Amino acid sequence: MAYRTTGIDQEQSVIIDLKKQGLVILVGCSHPTLPVIVKKAVEITQNKKIFGIIGGFHFKGLTTAQLNSYTLFLKKINPGFVAPCHCTGYKGILALKKTLGEKVKLSSTGSLGVGNSIEIYPQLKFNFV
Repeated sequence: MAYRTTGIDQEQSVIIDLKKQGLVILVGCSHPTLPVIVKKAVEITQNKKIFGIIGGFHFKGLTTAQLNSYTLFLKKINPGFVAPCHCTGYKGILALKKTLGEKVKLSSTGSLGVGNSIEIYPQLKFNFV
């Protein structure tokens, strides 16, 4: 399932509804913000459980207060994992690790490009180089 938000911050995301396990949300650059994307995913699927979020979180250039707001949002929704990449930024990744600990999954290359994969069903498995 994919959707596009309206307005200046258009974004396409993919929502995978694993029912009991929850939603896996694949985001591009999260321009509308993660809270907006997650809210829309829950609205579309009626599944409030978030299993994981994968992609760019658009944290580059945010203030410490803004980063804290987003990481606390993620802590509140309690995903099983987050796999941030590209536009999340180093500072954003550090903030995520501080708030979510081992739920933050990173490849050694810092991206989810060639050679990296994530299996989400039937069992969660990270194949990072």
